[in-house]
Amino acid sequence: IKMCVATATDIHLIRAALQRTELLGYFSEIFTCYTVGHGKDEPHIYDAALNCLGTPKDKTIVFEDALYAAKTAKSAGYIVAGVYDRFERNQEELKSLADFYITDYGQAMDLLL
Repeated sequence: IKMCVATATDIHLIRAALQRTELLGYFSEIFTCYTVGHGKDEPHIYDAALNCLGTPKDKTIVFEDALYAAKTAKSAGYIVAGVYDRFERNQEELKSLADFYITDYGQAMDLLL
């Protein structure tokens, strides 16, 4: 399964986190809002990731824990998997917006297989 990261987190922080958790090798690329030049209130970061993956948009799932970012991805025509995050105050709205909703990434494999 082709995967890349599209994040608002600084590149050195996300790279360190992925290395520490031994997940870095699973992702073909890391896109940040800074490197793309746009925040997640616009679809540019998702489009950059899609271009890198080379997958059809209707077969590409965006995993998002922030409601505003999930709205952006959904409005741009992506399949959205809402991800529980205790810091997102609008969990119910995220859950209703998303095509799928997961409370941990262990559930993600059920979506992908």
